[in-house]
Amino acid sequence: MTFSLFALLAPGCASHHPLADRTPWDVHPEVVLGEVRVVPAMVLAPPPAPAMTDMLSTPLSAEFSAGRLQRAAELEALPDALRHDLAGAFYAALPEGWRGHLRDGEISAPARQRVERALTESAGLDDALAEAAAQVGGDAALFVWVRSVEGQPLTSTHLIGELVLQDGLPVVVDWTEEPYAVHVELGLALVSREGIVLFRCEDQYTGLLSAGHPLDLMSLEIAQDAVAQIAPVWLGEDRGALVEAAPLD
Repeated sequence: MTFSLFALLAPGCASHHPLADRTPWDVHPEVVLGEVRVVPAMVLAPPPAPAMTDMLSTPLSAEFSAGRLQRAAELEALPDALRHDLAGAFYAALPEGWRGHLRDGEISAPARQRVERALTESAGLDDALAEAAAQVGGDAALFVWVRSVEGQPLTSTHLIGELVLQDGLPVVVDWTEEPYAVHVELGLALVSREGIVLFRCEDQYTGLLSAGHPLDLMSLEIAQDAVAQIAPVWLGEDRGALVEAAPLD
């Protein structure tokens, strides 16, 4: 996996919607040095099956169904895309001079299940993350979870040919674009190998998915938005001071 500074430079149009009843935020203002391993995204609930009717509840023809099926496949692929883009945005947000690197990481099925259970039951999450981080190896582990993904086809709620704004982006509602309003409940946590939760956050994000605004672009925008929310809280204004104060091994 490679992570690019493009994750910092590209403009984003996703929207952030704070959730009051989900995993509470936690921050420990310390920059990890060395190797950060990025764990595959955990999906707590798969996207619902695509609706195959128009705004009048008439079944779609095979021709018009193709766009819905394509969007459904893209929503299935969204967690993996977010994992990659969140890692890139995380890397780009780190202070200049950060002494470390990112690489892929893996956890065992039992450790993954314990984290997912803790997320579902809203209990014991920090302990589950600490145990999983110790298994992953490296100096810290970056966890990503998707609690839910929902996509609403605008062709089922708007007239064909109508021009609408979705997350600040203009889009024409038609069967070629098949635009979707996407809602994602997304969480991430950075945990040191010692079990310290450096940050943990979860919120809801929305975006536009269409032929002209594809999955990779929407995922990048959501990742940028998520990291932009947590990075200033975790690192503070003087990000360089955290790096300069951190001892070398």
